[in-house]
Amino acid sequence: MTLYFGATVEALAARHLYLDRLENAGTTREIASVIADFREDLPRLRPPRAFPH
Repeated sequence: MTLYFGATVEALAARHLYLDRLENAGTTREIASVIADFREDLPRLRPPRAFPH
């Protein structure tokens, strides 16, 4: 079964929480750094744990 999802770019950008931080990022390394910094600033909702194998 095929699923299609539709969204506008404006709607996606409105929900993007670190878009303003990406404005000056030009390289892949800078983008990765912005994302990592953003994730560090998020509150921990639950402690990380290993995925059972």
